Amino acid sequence: GEDEEFIHALDGGESPIALLGTFSKAFSPGLRLGWAYLSDELLTHCLRQKGNHDFGTSNLNQNLMADLMVSGDYDVAAARFRDRYRAKRDALVAALEEYWPEDTWILHPKGGLYVWARIPGLDTDPGSEFFNAVLEEKVLYVPGMYCFCENPQNERPRDAMRLCYGVIGMEDMREAVRRMGNVIKKLRS
Repeated sequence: GEDEEFIHALDGGESPIALLGTFSKAFSPGLRLGWAYLSDELLTHCLRQKGNHDFGTSNLNQNLMADLMVSGDYDVAAARFRDRYRAKRDALVAALEEYWPEDTWILHPKGGLYVWARIPGLDTDPGSEFFNAVLEEKVLYVPGMYCFCENPQNERPRDAMRLCYGVIGMEDMREAVRRMGNVIKKLRS
């Protein structure tokens, strides 16, 4: 999608801001390197906490990423990954629209590696009939219950799931969606 305005600009730079990200999904999962933009009043506190928790980040990874960013190679690679992920996202959404019922709610993400889906009236929690039947089809998804915080006012949705398109190939992804669609039809009939 289009670049969004930087969060710090939204309030004129007056509020303490912490914006966190990772190079893992956008560049290399094995790199295990993140980044942070912190306003001045948060920087010292966060650095102390980080030092107490992990005792430092790999200098090799930091220097590698710094060189890639300075040379422009990071931007070239990230653009290539964005194009690949966009095509995979579009293929996943198209397969969901083809093989799943019309009342399926699909969140069309602007980025990332996941599509959220909800199937009204179908329990997607671990151990549910749907979850077990999908496993028998050799397909796996992340039940939505793992992706919501505890909230006494709102119960976690039991019909939600997170579908990853990051690593799976296009044909395998399409086949997985078709198999899940068959399970949905079977359980609803």
